[in-house]
Order: sequence, then structure tokens, then C-alpha cells
Amino acid sequence: MNFLFYLNSFDFFILIIFFSSLLIGLSRGLYIEIISNAIWISAILLAWFFRYYPMEIFDNFTSDKEIKSIFSFVSIFVVLLIVFRITGKAIMKGMNSMQKGLLDRIFGSFFGGLRGSVIIIMLFLVGETYIMRQTWWKDSYMSDYILTGADHLGSFIGRVPYEEINAEDLKIDKNPFN
Repeated sequence: MNFLFYLNSFDFFILIIFFSSLLIGLSRGLYIEIISNAIWISAILLAWFFRYYPMEIFDNFTSDKEIKSIFSFVSIFVVLLIVFRITGKAIMKGMNSMQKGLLDRIFGSFFGGLRGSVIIIMLFLVGETYIMRQTWWKDSYMSDYILTGADHLGSFIGRVPYEEINAEDLKIDKNPFN
């Protein structure tokens, strides 16, 4: 338990996200978690792939390309999540009547933890260049684990196209993952 002394507020925020998702998975069970994770992953991946298209909508708010990319990702993600959740509710309604055993709940917590990890990593990937400049990130105990997870997840969904982002605006010298 001595490691708790090394955690800053960002680390506690990350732990809250992870354990909340894990407990939700434990309470819902495996089958509902699989559907829920499919909804979340679909919404995240589609928002990630299409985040550069509606960036012009946010021209009136900011001229920073990274902030516009974040706003674009979040807006696409929220719309897709709402649409997918409405569809998934109909499927989950029939599954709620099923009995949930211990094994179903244990595997549900595993998938809940997986979802929490993906949420944390995607939050990092969306605001990566902004987050890496912050002191709370540099002082974070969990930042190395998030970077490792982002590197593994990035190999599945593709790396951030740094060539499309103006490096002078972001004040980065090189790709932090190379």
C-alpha cells in the first residue's frame, strides 16, 4: 500500500475510472458486458477514424488543431454512443431476465476492467500532445503504464498521423513513441 503515497490526483482519477468500470462489469455480467463493450469499442473506433472530418465546425471556438480534433472526437463519440446504446438497450432488455452466476459476473468484471482501460487509453490518445506537456502527467505514477497501453492499442487502430498536425503549433520536437 506504500505506492498510494506516490499517486497524484490524476492517478486517483484514473483508478476511479478503472475500478468503476470493473464494478459495473461485475454487477452486469458477461453477456451484457460483451454487448456494452461492443457498443463502446464501435463508438470509439468510428469516432477515432472520422475525427478529422467535422473539425471545421469548431473553427469559431479555437484555431488550435489539437483542441478541434478533441472536440470533433468527443462530439462524434457522444452521438454514436447514444445511437448504439438505444439499439443495445433492446438487446440487453431480453438478457436481463437471464440468471447471472458467479462465473458470469467474474468474466463481466474482466470485460468491465478492459473497458475502463480502453477508456483511459483513448482519453490519452485524443489529447496526447496536450496531456504530455502538463506537469501532472509528468509527475504521474501511472503515465508509463498508460503510454505502454497506448502503444499497444495504437498498433491495432493506427498511430496518430503526426504529419497532418502542424508540429510547430503543438511545439513538439518528435514523435514521442519512436
